[in-house]
Amino acid sequence: MKALLLLLACAFTSLAAQAAGAPAVKFSLDAKGVAFETAGERFVIPAPDYSVGNQTQKPVWQRGEDGKSGVARYESGFELRVAVDAAAGTITYDYSTSNVTPGVMLRFMTLIPLGFNQGGRYSLDGGPFGEFPPDLVDQLLVRGEATRVDIVAPSGSGFSVEAPLCWQAVQDNRKWNWNAFAWVYVYDLNKVPARRAFTFKISAIKP
Repeated sequence: MKALLLLLACAFTSLAAQAAGAPAVKFSLDAKGVAFETAGERFVIPAPDYSVGNQTQKPVWQRGEDGKSGVARYESGFELRVAVDAAAGTITYDYSTSNVTPGVMLRFMTLIPLGFNQGGRYSLDGGPFGEFPPDLVDQLLVRGEATRVDIVAPSGSGFSVEAPLCWQAVQDNRKWNWNAFAWVYVYDLNKVPARRAFTFKISAIKP
C-alpha cells in the first residue's frame, strides 16, 4: 500500500512539474564539456579554447564525480570551473581563482547537425531568422556582438542561449570539410575586468 501511495505521489509530482512548465532541457556532463538535450537532439558545449594573440591552448577537461560540475585546465595555469544547475537551465563558468592575462579570449564552439539545412533556422539577439543553407555559401552565416542566439531545427523545436554581451557567430563548418554547422561564442575576459564568472542560460524553443 505504501509503495502504491509513493508511486502515485511521484506521478502527481511529475504531472505538476509539467503543468508548471518544468525545464524541457536535460543536462549531463560529456567527455568534452557539458551536454544538453532538447528538440530530440543532443548538443555539446565543449570546454573552450584559451587564446592569447595567435596562441591557442586546448583544455584538459575533468568531470566532477557529482555529475554537475567540472574543471578545465590550461597550460598557462588558468582554470575554469564549470557548474550546471539543471533546474535553472544554466551553466556557470567561474575563473575567480585564476589570474587574467590581457588579451585572453575563451572560444566556445558548439556543433549543430548538418541536417538542420533541411529547414532549420538561426538568429542573433532576436533579429530576423536566417535559414541554414543546403550548400556551402560562406563561412559566417551571421555574426556580431550579441547576448542571445536562437537555433531552430527543421521540426520547429530548438534552443536559445542567453549569455553576456560578446562576439558570436553561426558558421558553416563545411568550409573546412566538416559536415556540421556551429554556434561560436568568444568570451573576452577583459571586457568587464571586475567580472570573475559568467553564465549561459539555455531554454527550449517549442514549435
